[in-house]
Amino acid sequence: MVAAACILVWEMGYAVQPNGDFSRSYWLVTYDHGFFRRGLAGEIAQATNLGSLSTSVDFWVQATAWIPTLIVVGIALLLLMRPSSPGHWGVALLLLASPYTVELFWTFRKPDQLGFLALPLVSWLYSRRRWIGWAAICGLILAGLILIHEGIALTSLPWAFVISLSLLSRWERGGRALHLALTYAPAVVVGILIAIVKPTEAALAGVTSDIDRALGAGSHTLTPFLRDDLFQSVALVRGLGMVNMMLMIVLGFGLALMHAAVWWIAGLPWPSVLTKPMTAVATAVPLLSLGLQALIGYDWFRWHGMWGCGLLITLALLLLAEPAWAISRTPRILPLCIGCAVLAIIPPISWVVRWPDITSYWNWQQLLPPAFR
Repeated sequence: MVAAACILVWEMGYAVQPNGDFSRSYWLVTYDHGFFRRGLAGEIAQATNLGSLSTSVDFWVQATAWIPTLIVVGIALLLLMRPSSPGHWGVALLLLASPYTVELFWTFRKPDQLGFLALPLVSWLYSRRRWIGWAAICGLILAGLILIHEGIALTSLPWAFVISLSLLSRWERGGRALHLALTYAPAVVVGILIAIVKPTEAALAGVTSDIDRALGAGSHTLTPFLRDDLFQSVALVRGLGMVNMMLMIVLGFGLALMHAAVWWIAGLPWPSVLTKPMTAVATAVPLLSLGLQALIGYDWFRWHGMWGCGLLITLALLLLAEPAWAISRTPRILPLCIGCAVLAIIPPISWVVRWPDITSYWNWQQLLPPAFR
Protein backbone atom coordinates (compact mmCIF):
# COMPACT_ATOMS: atom_id res chain seq x y z
CA MET A 1 0.00 0.00 0.00
CA VAL A 2 2.81 2.41 0.91
CA ALA A 3 4.69 1.69 -2.32
CA ALA A 4 1.51 2.15 -4.37
CA ALA A 5 0.77 5.47 -2.64
CA CYS A 6 4.31 6.76 -3.27
CA ILE A 7 4.14 5.81 -6.94
CA LEU A 8 0.77 7.50 -7.33
CA VAL A 9 1.92 10.74 -5.69
CA TRP A 10 5.02 10.70 -7.91
CA GLU A 11 2.98 10.24 -11.09
CA MET A 12 0.39 12.87 -10.13
CA GLY A 13 3.03 15.55 -10.59
CA TYR A 14 1.64 15.91 -14.11
CA ALA A 15 -1.67 17.21 -12.76
CA VAL A 16 -0.07 20.61 -12.08
CA GLN A 17 0.37 21.25 -15.80
CA PRO A 18 -2.28 23.68 -17.18
CA ASN A 19 -4.84 22.59 -19.76
CA GLY A 20 -3.71 23.13 -23.35
CA ASP A 21 -5.83 24.83 -26.01
CA PHE A 22 -5.75 21.70 -28.14
CA SER A 23 -7.36 19.61 -25.39
CA ARG A 24 -9.86 22.38 -24.61
CA SER A 25 -10.94 22.67 -28.25
CA TYR A 26 -12.40 19.15 -28.21
CA TRP A 27 -15.08 20.35 -25.77
CA LEU A 28 -16.08 23.26 -28.01
CA VAL A 29 -17.29 21.12 -30.93
CA THR A 30 -21.09 20.94 -30.72
CA TYR A 31 -24.18 20.09 -32.78
CA ASP A 32 -25.15 23.77 -33.03
CA HIS A 33 -24.27 23.77 -36.73
CA GLY A 34 -25.42 20.24 -37.55
CA PHE A 35 -24.26 16.71 -36.83
CA PHE A 36 -20.53 16.59 -36.15
CA ARG A 37 -18.19 13.84 -35.05
CA ARG A 38 -17.14 14.46 -31.43
CA GLY A 39 -20.04 16.90 -31.11
CA LEU A 40 -21.44 15.20 -28.02
CA ALA A 41 -18.40 16.40 -26.05
CA GLY A 42 -19.28 20.04 -26.67
CA GLU A 43 -22.94 19.43 -25.91
CA ILE A 44 -21.97 17.93 -22.54
CA ALA A 45 -19.71 20.92 -21.78
CA GLN A 46 -22.51 23.35 -22.66
CA ALA A 47 -25.00 21.45 -20.52
CA THR A 48 -22.64 21.50 -17.53
CA ASN A 49 -23.56 24.73 -15.81
CA LEU A 50 -20.42 25.76 -13.94
CA GLY A 51 -20.76 29.51 -14.30
CA SER A 52 -19.18 29.91 -17.74
CA LEU A 53 -18.41 27.80 -20.80
CA SER A 54 -14.67 28.23 -20.18
CA THR A 55 -15.00 26.78 -16.67
CA SER A 56 -17.08 23.87 -17.94
CA VAL A 57 -14.57 23.13 -20.69
CA ASP A 58 -11.67 23.13 -18.21
CA PHE A 59 -13.66 20.85 -15.91
CA TRP A 60 -14.15 18.26 -18.65
CA VAL A 61 -10.54 18.49 -19.85
CA GLN A 62 -9.51 17.64 -16.30
CA ALA A 63 -12.15 14.90 -16.19
CA THR A 64 -10.55 13.16 -19.18
CA ALA A 65 -7.55 12.57 -16.89
CA TRP A 66 -9.26 12.21 -13.52
CA ILE A 67 -11.81 9.59 -14.62
CA PRO A 68 -9.32 7.07 -16.08
CA THR A 69 -6.94 7.81 -13.19
CA LEU A 70 -9.67 6.88 -10.70
CA ILE A 71 -10.41 3.73 -12.72
CA VAL A 72 -6.75 2.65 -12.56
CA VAL A 73 -6.45 3.54 -8.86
CA GLY A 74 -9.68 1.68 -8.10
CA ILE A 75 -8.49 -1.45 -9.90
CA ALA A 76 -5.11 -1.23 -8.14
CA LEU A 77 -6.83 -0.96 -4.74
CA LEU A 78 -8.97 -4.02 -5.49
CA LEU A 79 -5.80 -5.94 -6.39
CA LEU A 80 -4.03 -4.77 -3.22
CA MET A 81 -7.00 -5.77 -1.06
CA ARG A 82 -6.45 -9.44 -1.83
CA PRO A 83 -4.32 -10.35 1.20
CA SER A 84 -3.58 -13.93 0.21
CA SER A 85 -2.41 -13.14 -3.33
CA PRO A 86 0.95 -11.32 -3.62
CA GLY A 87 0.75 -11.78 -7.39
CA HIS A 88 -2.12 -9.31 -7.48
CA TRP A 89 -0.06 -6.79 -5.52
CA GLY A 90 2.68 -6.91 -8.13
CA VAL A 91 0.19 -6.24 -10.94
CA ALA A 92 -1.20 -3.28 -8.95
CA LEU A 93 2.26 -1.73 -8.61
CA LEU A 94 3.02 -2.19 -12.30
CA LEU A 95 -0.35 -0.68 -13.22
CA LEU A 96 0.39 2.47 -11.21
CA ALA A 97 4.07 2.79 -12.18
CA SER A 98 3.53 2.35 -15.92
CA PRO A 99 3.82 5.37 -18.25
CA TYR A 100 0.81 3.81 -19.98
CA THR A 101 -1.60 4.92 -17.25
CA VAL A 102 -1.54 7.99 -14.99
CA GLU A 103 1.32 9.65 -16.83
CA LEU A 104 -0.38 9.24 -20.19
CA PHE A 105 -3.75 10.49 -18.92
CA TRP A 106 -2.36 13.74 -17.56
CA THR A 107 0.04 14.35 -20.44
CA PHE A 108 -2.62 14.37 -23.16
CA ARG A 109 -6.02 14.94 -21.47
CA LYS A 110 -8.00 14.00 -24.57
CA PRO A 111 -11.61 12.77 -24.60
CA ASP A 112 -10.82 9.37 -26.11
CA GLN A 113 -9.29 8.51 -22.72
CA LEU A 114 -12.86 8.32 -21.40
CA GLY A 115 -13.15 5.13 -23.42
CA PHE A 116 -11.42 3.27 -20.60
CA LEU A 117 -14.76 3.49 -18.78
CA ALA A 118 -15.87 0.69 -21.10
CA LEU A 119 -13.43 -1.84 -19.63
CA PRO A 120 -14.66 -2.07 -16.02
CA LEU A 121 -18.21 -1.70 -17.34
CA VAL A 122 -18.08 -4.79 -19.55
CA SER A 123 -16.03 -6.64 -16.92
CA TRP A 124 -18.90 -6.13 -14.46
CA LEU A 125 -21.47 -7.04 -17.12
CA TYR A 126 -19.81 -10.29 -18.19
CA SER A 127 -18.33 -11.42 -14.86
CA ARG A 128 -21.54 -13.44 -14.53
CA ARG A 129 -24.76 -13.76 -16.50
CA ARG A 130 -26.78 -10.63 -15.77
CA TRP A 131 -30.18 -9.30 -16.85
CA ILE A 132 -30.04 -8.80 -20.60
CA GLY A 133 -31.32 -5.25 -20.21
CA TRP A 134 -27.97 -4.30 -18.70
CA ALA A 135 -26.30 -5.35 -21.96
CA ALA A 136 -28.58 -2.96 -23.86
CA ILE A 137 -27.81 -0.11 -21.43
CA CYS A 138 -24.10 -0.85 -21.74
CA GLY A 139 -24.46 -0.73 -25.54
CA LEU A 140 -25.99 2.75 -25.38
CA ILE A 141 -23.18 3.95 -23.11
CA LEU A 142 -20.53 2.63 -25.52
CA ALA A 143 -22.30 4.33 -28.44
CA GLY A 144 -22.34 7.58 -26.47
CA LEU A 145 -18.61 7.32 -25.82
CA ILE A 146 -17.97 7.04 -29.56
CA LEU A 147 -20.05 10.18 -30.15
CA ILE A 148 -17.67 11.93 -27.74
CA HIS A 149 -14.63 10.70 -29.68
CA GLU A 150 -14.75 8.18 -32.52
CA GLY A 151 -11.21 7.03 -31.72
CA ILE A 152 -12.61 5.11 -28.77
CA ALA A 153 -13.85 2.51 -31.26
CA LEU A 154 -10.22 1.62 -32.03
CA THR A 155 -8.48 2.28 -28.70
CA SER A 156 -10.74 0.98 -25.93
CA LEU A 157 -13.56 -1.08 -27.44
CA PRO A 158 -11.22 -3.81 -28.81
CA TRP A 159 -10.02 -4.43 -25.25
CA ALA A 160 -13.60 -4.35 -23.97
CA PHE A 161 -14.42 -6.99 -26.60
CA VAL A 162 -11.49 -9.12 -25.43
CA ILE A 163 -12.77 -8.93 -21.84
CA SER A 164 -16.27 -9.88 -23.00
CA LEU A 165 -15.09 -12.90 -24.99
CA SER A 166 -12.79 -14.06 -22.22
CA LEU A 167 -15.46 -13.93 -19.52
CA LEU A 168 -18.15 -15.36 -21.82
CA SER A 169 -16.09 -18.54 -22.08
CA ARG A 170 -17.15 -19.32 -18.50
CA TRP A 171 -20.87 -18.99 -19.25
CA GLU A 172 -23.17 -21.84 -20.03
CA ARG A 173 -24.16 -21.96 -23.68
CA GLY A 174 -27.10 -19.87 -24.81
CA GLY A 175 -27.58 -16.13 -24.90
CA ARG A 176 -23.95 -15.26 -25.53
CA ALA A 177 -24.45 -13.89 -29.04
CA LEU A 178 -27.44 -11.78 -28.00
CA HIS A 179 -25.51 -10.22 -25.10
CA LEU A 180 -22.60 -9.38 -27.42
CA ALA A 181 -24.93 -7.94 -30.06
CA LEU A 182 -26.74 -5.71 -27.59
CA THR A 183 -23.43 -4.55 -26.12
CA TYR A 184 -21.57 -3.71 -29.31
CA ALA A 185 -24.09 -3.25 -32.15
CA PRO A 186 -25.04 0.33 -31.14
CA ALA A 187 -21.37 1.33 -31.17
CA VAL A 188 -20.91 -0.21 -34.63
CA VAL A 189 -23.96 1.63 -35.97
CA VAL A 190 -22.74 4.95 -34.55
CA GLY A 191 -19.26 4.35 -35.98
CA ILE A 192 -20.70 3.75 -39.45
CA LEU A 193 -22.89 6.84 -39.10
CA ILE A 194 -19.87 8.99 -38.25
CA ALA A 195 -17.95 7.58 -41.23
CA ILE A 196 -20.81 8.24 -43.67
CA VAL A 197 -22.24 11.59 -42.55
CA LYS A 198 -19.88 14.41 -43.48
CA PRO A 199 -20.28 17.94 -42.11
CA THR A 200 -21.13 20.73 -44.53
CA GLU A 201 -18.81 23.63 -45.23
CA ALA A 202 -21.16 25.87 -43.28
CA ALA A 203 -20.97 23.54 -40.29
CA LEU A 204 -17.18 23.43 -40.46
CA ALA A 205 -17.02 27.22 -40.62
CA GLY A 206 -19.43 27.52 -37.70
CA VAL A 207 -17.48 25.14 -35.45
CA THR A 208 -14.19 26.81 -36.39
CA SER A 209 -15.68 30.19 -35.51
CA ASP A 210 -16.90 28.88 -32.14
CA ILE A 211 -13.43 27.54 -31.27
CA ASP A 212 -11.65 30.71 -32.41
CA ARG A 213 -14.05 32.89 -30.44
CA ALA A 214 -13.52 30.86 -27.26
CA LEU A 215 -9.75 30.34 -27.48
CA GLY A 216 -8.59 33.09 -29.81
CA ALA A 217 -7.78 32.95 -33.51
CA GLY A 218 -4.44 31.33 -34.17
CA SER A 219 -4.52 29.08 -31.10
CA HIS A 220 -3.22 25.55 -31.44
CA THR A 221 -6.49 23.60 -31.70
CA LEU A 222 -7.99 20.62 -33.53
CA THR A 223 -9.54 22.96 -36.14
CA PRO A 224 -7.12 21.98 -38.96
CA PHE A 225 -8.08 18.32 -38.52
CA LEU A 226 -11.85 18.78 -38.64
CA ARG A 227 -11.87 18.57 -42.43
CA ASP A 228 -9.83 15.38 -42.65
CA ASP A 229 -11.56 12.51 -44.38
CA LEU A 230 -10.21 8.96 -44.69
CA PHE A 231 -8.12 9.61 -47.79
CA GLN A 232 -6.63 12.82 -46.44
CA SER A 233 -5.69 11.01 -43.23
CA VAL A 234 -3.90 8.25 -45.16
CA ALA A 235 -2.03 10.90 -47.16
CA LEU A 236 -0.88 12.56 -43.91
CA VAL A 237 0.52 9.25 -42.71
CA ARG A 238 2.41 8.70 -45.97
CA GLY A 239 3.90 12.16 -45.58
CA LEU A 240 5.52 11.29 -42.26
CA GLY A 241 8.53 9.67 -43.89
CA MET A 242 9.95 6.23 -43.25
CA VAL A 243 12.53 7.39 -40.68
CA ASN A 244 9.91 9.07 -38.51
CA MET A 245 7.55 6.11 -38.73
CA MET A 246 10.27 3.64 -37.79
CA LEU A 247 11.34 5.87 -34.91
CA MET A 248 7.85 5.90 -33.42
CA ILE A 249 7.56 2.13 -33.85
CA VAL A 250 10.90 1.50 -32.12
CA LEU A 251 10.18 3.89 -29.24
CA GLY A 252 6.65 2.60 -28.79
CA PHE A 253 7.33 -1.11 -28.86
CA GLY A 254 10.54 -0.60 -26.91
CA LEU A 255 8.39 0.54 -23.99
CA ALA A 256 6.07 -2.44 -24.51
CA LEU A 257 9.04 -4.80 -24.28
CA MET A 258 10.09 -3.16 -21.01
CA HIS A 259 6.68 -3.97 -19.55
CA ALA A 260 6.79 -7.52 -20.89
CA ALA A 261 10.24 -8.01 -19.36
CA VAL A 262 9.08 -6.79 -15.94
CA TRP A 263 6.01 -9.04 -16.08
CA TRP A 264 8.02 -12.12 -17.10
CA ILE A 265 11.11 -11.65 -14.91
CA ALA A 266 9.04 -10.73 -11.83
CA GLY A 267 6.82 -13.76 -12.43
CA LEU A 268 3.49 -11.92 -12.33
CA PRO A 269 0.37 -14.10 -12.72
CA TRP A 270 -1.49 -14.60 -16.01
CA PRO A 271 -5.31 -14.82 -16.16
CA SER A 272 -6.43 -18.44 -16.49
CA VAL A 273 -9.24 -17.48 -18.90
CA LEU A 274 -6.59 -16.43 -21.40
CA THR A 275 -5.91 -19.89 -22.82
CA LYS A 276 -3.66 -20.13 -25.88
CA PRO A 277 -6.54 -19.69 -28.39
CA MET A 278 -8.02 -16.85 -26.34
CA THR A 279 -4.61 -15.22 -26.00
CA ALA A 280 -4.26 -15.33 -29.80
CA VAL A 281 -7.62 -13.57 -30.18
CA ALA A 282 -6.77 -11.12 -27.40
CA THR A 283 -3.55 -10.26 -29.24
CA ALA A 284 -4.95 -10.09 -32.77
CA VAL A 285 -8.02 -7.89 -32.20
CA PRO A 286 -6.25 -4.93 -30.49
CA LEU A 287 -3.23 -5.18 -32.80
CA LEU A 288 -5.50 -5.02 -35.85
CA SER A 289 -7.18 -1.92 -34.44
CA LEU A 290 -3.77 -0.37 -33.69
CA GLY A 291 -2.67 -1.11 -37.26
CA LEU A 292 -5.82 0.50 -38.64
CA GLN A 293 -5.16 3.60 -36.55
CA ALA A 294 -1.63 3.74 -37.90
CA LEU A 295 -3.02 3.82 -41.45
CA ILE A 296 -5.41 6.71 -40.89
CA GLY A 297 -3.52 8.96 -38.48
CA TYR A 298 -0.05 9.84 -37.30
CA ASP A 299 -0.54 10.07 -33.53
CA TRP A 300 1.13 6.66 -33.29
CA PHE A 301 3.04 7.24 -30.10
CA ARG A 302 -0.02 8.20 -28.08
CA TRP A 303 -2.13 5.44 -29.60
CA HIS A 304 0.52 2.93 -28.67
CA GLY A 305 0.26 4.22 -25.11
CA MET A 306 -3.52 3.81 -25.20
CA TRP A 307 -3.02 0.26 -26.49
CA GLY A 308 -0.63 -0.52 -23.64
CA CYS A 309 -2.98 1.00 -21.08
CA GLY A 310 -5.86 -1.10 -22.41
CA LEU A 311 -3.71 -4.22 -22.18
CA LEU A 312 -2.71 -3.61 -18.55
CA ILE A 313 -6.27 -2.79 -17.44
CA THR A 314 -7.61 -5.84 -19.29
CA LEU A 315 -5.14 -8.20 -17.61
CA ALA A 316 -5.87 -6.66 -14.20
CA LEU A 317 -9.65 -6.97 -14.63
CA LEU A 318 -9.40 -10.57 -15.81
CA LEU A 319 -7.27 -11.39 -12.77
CA LEU A 320 -9.85 -9.75 -10.51
CA ALA A 321 -12.56 -11.89 -12.12
CA GLU A 322 -10.84 -15.00 -10.76
CA PRO A 323 -11.03 -16.13 -7.12
CA ALA A 324 -8.05 -14.99 -5.05
CA TRP A 325 -7.08 -18.57 -4.18
CA ALA A 326 -6.70 -19.39 -7.88
CA ILE A 327 -3.62 -17.13 -8.09
CA SER A 328 -1.00 -18.98 -6.10
CA ARG A 329 2.04 -17.58 -7.87
CA THR A 330 4.26 -15.33 -5.73
CA PRO A 331 6.22 -12.70 -7.70
CA ARG A 332 9.95 -12.11 -7.42
CA ILE A 333 10.07 -9.01 -5.27
CA LEU A 334 13.46 -7.56 -6.27
CA PRO A 335 12.93 -7.66 -10.07
CA LEU A 336 9.41 -6.32 -9.55
CA CYS A 337 10.61 -3.35 -7.47
CA ILE A 338 13.46 -2.54 -9.87
CA GLY A 339 11.18 -2.79 -12.90
CA CYS A 340 8.45 -0.60 -11.39
CA ALA A 341 11.04 1.94 -10.25
CA VAL A 342 12.51 2.17 -13.76
CA LEU A 343 9.08 2.64 -15.34
CA ALA A 344 8.08 5.23 -12.72
CA ILE A 345 11.37 7.16 -13.04
CA ILE A 346 11.07 7.53 -16.82
CA PRO A 347 8.86 10.67 -16.58
CA PRO A 348 10.98 12.74 -14.15
CA ILE A 349 14.13 12.15 -16.20
CA SER A 350 12.53 13.71 -19.27
CA TRP A 351 10.92 16.35 -17.04
CA VAL A 352 14.31 17.52 -15.79
CA VAL A 353 15.97 17.40 -19.19
CA ARG A 354 13.65 19.86 -20.89
CA TRP A 355 10.67 21.01 -18.84
CA PRO A 356 7.95 21.90 -19.77
CA ASP A 357 8.37 21.04 -23.47
CA ILE A 358 9.15 17.46 -22.49
CA THR A 359 6.58 16.53 -19.87
CA SER A 360 6.73 12.76 -20.19
CA TYR A 361 8.03 9.72 -21.99
CA TRP A 362 5.41 10.41 -24.62
CA ASN A 363 7.31 13.48 -25.83
CA TRP A 364 10.80 12.02 -25.71
CA GLN A 365 11.06 11.96 -29.50
CA GLN A 366 11.23 15.78 -29.36
CA LEU A 367 14.73 15.44 -27.88
CA LEU A 368 15.96 13.96 -31.15
CA PRO A 369 17.34 16.07 -34.04
CA PRO A 370 14.64 17.49 -36.37
CA ALA A 371 15.73 15.12 -39.15
CA PHE A 372 14.63 12.16 -37.03
CA ARG A 373 11.23 13.54 -35.97
